[in-house]
Amino acid sequence: MTDVPVHTRYRTLVVRLVIHAAASDDVRLWVPVLCFLEAERERAGIVGHVGVLVDVMRVLDDD
Repeated sequence: MTDVPVHTRYRTLVVRLVIHAAASDDVRLWVPVLCFLEAERERAGIVGHVGVLVDVMRVLDDD
């Protein structure tokens, strides 16, 4: 195994999933709204970039 931290490997996987979904007409990613909130907490402004992916991601409410 490499010395790359686990969270970096997961981020790489997520990026690949988003790229695949963006390139596909039939693949969509369902994301819990709390994940977006946590991403914004970790990196302010990142949720603004999600708007570009409106055709790729669907948000799941927490109720």
